Amino acid sequence: ELLGALEEGGVRALPFKGTVLEAFAYGEVGMRAYRDLDVLVPREDLTDAVDVLEARGYEWTDAPRLDDSPVLGGPLTIPLVPEYELRRDRTHVEVRCGVGDAAQPFDPDVKTLWDRREAVTVAGSDVPALAPVDRLRMLAFHGTKHKWHLLKWTCDFAAALAATDPDWQRVI
Repeated sequence: ELLGALEEGGVRALPFKGTVLEAFAYGEVGMRAYRDLDVLVPREDLTDAVDVLEARGYEWTDAPRLDDSPVLGGPLTIPLVPEYELRRDRTHVEVRCGVGDAAQPFDPDVKTLWDRREAVTVAGSDVPALAPVDRLRMLAFHGTKHKWHLLKWTCDFAAALAATDPDWQRVI
């Protein structure tokens, strides 16, 4: 539903981690726990993505949304937060246009990720997903960023690696 709404709104949205990772790495839904849906969008699609979600009842959890400068920054300011965290009922969605931040730079071009995307089947529907090499890089960055605090991040990386025949030159 979420991806369909974003697509109807003209937003190029790449879910990563969560359900898409679960379907790709583990082969079925229900094999790992997660608390939110992570969606990566190109910078120029961020405003439209949040507009689409707000129109469907999602609300930004931090404060009322007056403009997008907290996430995008301004002409003389840097972004204050890396993503929008939106909620509707018990569904949490994180929408971001980058992965790293100033303290931990890792910023693959989302348009390039979109061009290299593949489809992953989730609950009988094909959804856009990161290409295998991009998925491995993203998981490695995510685990490293959080100092591999949770064992499930190591398991996710190992499962994604087992489901991939990576071109190691591209991964590195």
